[in-house]
Amino acid sequence: MSWVQRKGDALGDALAQGSLRDLACRAVALDDPFGGREQSQAVRERHVAADGRWLEIRKGRMTKSSIDPERFGRTQDGALFAHEHLDAGQTFRGAVTFAASDRELAEMAFKALAAGAAFIGRSRHAQYGEVQIDPVATDREWPLTGTLVGSDWIVVHALSDLALRDEGSGTPTLTPQADAFGLPSRFVWRPERSALRTRHYSPFNATRRRPDLLRSVLCRGSIIVFAADNAPLDAAEATAVVSRTVRGIGAFGHDGLGRVAVNPVHVGNTPDPASVLRGYVPKSAPVHAAPTPDDALFRFLGHRARLIRAEDDASLLAETWQRELEQQYKGAKEEVGRPVGPSSSQWGAIREAASRAGGNLDLLRKATVGEDGFCCRGVSREAWNAYVFFSEGGRLKRRSFADLVRKWTSPGPNSPSPEAMARALAILAGRVGSLGIAPDDGRTA
Repeated sequence: MSWVQRKGDALGDALAQGSLRDLACRAVALDDPFGGREQSQAVRERHVAADGRWLEIRKGRMTKSSIDPERFGRTQDGALFAHEHLDAGQTFRGAVTFAASDRELAEMAFKALAAGAAFIGRSRHAQYGEVQIDPVATDREWPLTGTLVGSDWIVVHALSDLALRDEGSGTPTLTPQADAFGLPSRFVWRPERSALRTRHYSPFNATRRRPDLLRSVLCRGSIIVFAADNAPLDAAEATAVVSRTVRGIGAFGHDGLGRVAVNPVHVGNTPDPASVLRGYVPKSAPVHAAPTPDDALFRFLGHRARLIRAEDDASLLAETWQRELEQQYKGAKEEVGRPVGPSSSQWGAIREAASRAGGNLDLLRKATVGEDGFCCRGVSREAWNAYVFFSEGGRLKRRSFADLVRKWTSPGPNSPSPEAMARALAILAGRVGSLGIAPDDGRTA
């Protein structure tokens, strides 16, 4: 995408504060998009649908090892691989495009798609890819195209990879040309306003059992901007652009390439795209899990699965706790006049305790802030009980570093899973040394 945010800001904060900028919008200054000489960085998180919905998709990752066929029961050397997958139970909406010239064949194909369970994606032998496809009514036309008549600023959003071809020679190219999109020759590609990503790959041909020819494509999500100053499209030219878009752009349309949206509402129209985005979380469908045996192996595997699912929640939670910890150290330093509080090595003991406890928060609290816990005994007690005064609800309260750990290990009604909380504490404790906020070892109080 062509969106940027202030460097160092979290994406959630940028959305809430309206501090996104769209470089494809001609009203945004390229050299200073935020107007304060602040550095910017490209938005690389989450997903945006073709109709401007901000998608929050639940994903997972599984690492496995291949088994050596010549040595039964042993892993193959150098054969570690990973599966990145969408979590089961999510519901998505999409469109399937057929050639209008053969409606009967299109109806047959659509009925075949919606007849029972289907399989998509890879690693089907590993129980991935089973989906249920159901037809739904919609009043939206496809592809999603905005207003073109009277426009001299054309923004193209690549909804799939684009394998462009030079219109004169037919050779592959990664340079967008106006005629490839049905635009008149007076429209010029604006690379400084565009946001392109490229990749090269050779798809595997299962029939011939070898890779096909190398493909060079513009990646899905790329933004391409064309401009013709004071020479907008008329009705006939706009119709030609729509006709060309419907047929698909470039080669390999049979593999799903070449789909674009022209002048969509969420790109190129406003300096702050956050004002037109609509949040959307894919609906959850019921997942019918097979019963698992009640034995030690499956209890261990279930615990490992919960730890993997908790990783994303733990990362977000650690970011929130980090801000609290930074304020705690800052307040303690202002009150005493020098750095006070636990050192980075003392946080290392907290990290070790959190890693060992897994999802057992009672065990974690006992090992850290319990009566005989690490934070409440020995020489470290003074550092962990350094207090900071703060205002809450109009009343002055005080809070120590041990109180923070006690708060972070005490689940509430809306808290994430215990595994996520323990993992978040381990992440934060391991991060303290690189933040530079803790005192040096030997100067803890």
